[in-house]
Amino acid sequence: MTFDNTVLSNSISKSFPATMFGFFFAEEILRIMPASNFRGGMMKKRESGFTLIELLIVIAIIGILAAIAIPNLLSAVQRGKQKRTMGDMRALATAIEAYAVDNNSYPTATCAGGLFTTVGSQLTDGSFAALTPTYIAQAPKRDGWGTLMYYNVDPSGCAPNTSGTAPCSAYNITSYGRDAVQTGTPACGTTTSFNDDIIYSNGTFLQWPEGTQQ
Repeated sequence: MTFDNTVLSNSISKSFPATMFGFFFAEEILRIMPASNFRGGMMKKRESGFTLIELLIVIAIIGILAAIAIPNLLSAVQRGKQKRTMGDMRALATAIEAYAVDNNSYPTATCAGGLFTTVGSQLTDGSFAALTPTYIAQAPKRDGWGTLMYYNVDPSGCAPNTSGTAPCSAYNITSYGRDAVQTGTPACGTTTSFNDDIIYSNGTFLQWPEGTQQ
């Protein structure tokens, strides 16, 4: 639908006093906004948006900022790792020196020499029949997660006696923890994961959980 300029002029003129001023005002409006701008009884709105040049300029600015910021960010991350490493080394050194004060020697990073940590065969429900009932009413063979534990005797610690048998002087009992999978080479000392192995040998724990567990 297109408005007739004459009709719109008469309509606007009636809203003012019957003077030539109203007529000329209506004509001025029609000159600024011609009838082609009126469609369906509503004035056509001018569509707005970004031009291609504007978008390219914005993309270029973002690229320049990224080229400046990303290298600095990566460098800051690496510097942070350096500082964290230095802090961890100080904390570890403090613990090592405290251990040396109590034991008159520095600790080793792995199990001390001579400790028997080699994992043996997995027990069965019929294992340790020789212990029952003389030494224990019911020998526990499963860990807290229901998995059969492992038992081993060190053959290198066995020596013939007068009866010709070979009594052994070293043994260990091992649990693989929650996941029932061997952690790896024992480190001895305390652990902080439910999945870490628990190792007991010759009357003492060689590797055991302590503190908050994950």
